[in-house]
Amino acid sequence: MVNDFNNDSIPDIFVVCHGYDSSPFPGEKNKIVLSNSLANYSIFDASDDIGFFHSGSSYDYNKDGKLDVILVDSKNSNKIIFLKNNGNGTFINEGSSRAPNSIKNKSYYTIEFIDIDGDSDLDMLLGGHEWEINSSTQIYKNPGNDNFSQVDPINLPSVANEGVILDFIFTQNDSSSFLWVLRTSGGDGTFYKSRTIQKIEWPNLNSSTPVLDRNLKWIPWIIPSKINGKDVITSDNSYYNFTIEY
Repeated sequence: MVNDFNNDSIPDIFVVCHGYDSSPFPGEKNKIVLSNSLANYSIFDASDDIGFFHSGSSYDYNKDGKLDVILVDSKNSNKIIFLKNNGNGTFINEGSSRAPNSIKNKSYYTIEFIDIDGDSDLDMLLGGHEWEINSSTQIYKNPGNDNFSQVDPINLPSVANEGVILDFIFTQNDSSSFLWVLRTSGGDGTFYKSRTIQKIEWPNLNSSTPVLDRNLKWIPWIIPSKINGKDVITSDNSYYNFTIEY
């Protein structure tokens, strides 16, 4: 994740780490690449926490002027941990008291924070392996205090046999708002064997799949962009070579 974690107006990088991706999944510490000055960086542990950290997002959840980090840790039964930024590139684990109670022990791996309802508060989007332990892809609307523990989720439409959730983005134009969910195969015995992009109308949740192809390689994320004057969903890697107009 790229953000300014020491308030010097120079971008830093928080590297979300999960370690060796096979049993017994020992986990790893996350890393921070922190600016000392322009073009001068130090690399060190972001905190002492060791986990299978599969995804993260960053915003100032405690409103202290420093950008914090929220992580999905699949080895943690609470699934989400909140890391408070000390302002110097180190973070304190404040636990899971702000996380939804309903997600404990489920198969969540991907998190994003987006203001999906236009109230200037960032809402939580959560996904993972939909076919495991009823791990539906969900939105948790921010109640205004950045505490999601008692929030009832909005369940998003599933896509049959495309149950691995990789990324979320949200787009708006003059007439429409769309949530885009990047998926790949899972739930039918295959795993990471497709490229699927789901388009969900907000707020009515009508769903379509402009991309669903088992012959295409899965991709890690998607971005909104403008190409030749047109609003598109695409990748920042030209190798994948696709655009979807919206």
